[in-house]
Amino acid sequence: MRVDIEFFSYQEKWKKYEGLLKELLAYQTKHISLMLNGRQSTPYEITYACMAAEEGGYMRDYVGDDDGRLIQISFDKIRE
Repeated sequence: MRVDIEFFSYQEKWKKYEGLLKELLAYQTKHISLMLNGRQSTPYEITYACMAAEEGGYMRDYVGDDDGRLIQISFDKIRE
């Protein structure tokens, strides 16, 4: 029996989520509200939820104010 371990794909996946975390931390420093499934959240919680999602994923919803400035990003779980 042969077991293949996808070492490189794990590293690639980690880089993807590391990029997400950096992006969300940048939004947080700009005082943009981050939501996860309808509740206030942190960049770390959102990144972990996206990494742990086995079925489906998360959809982003960008919310702006009347002047068109970004004030909130919501991550909502979707199922395939």
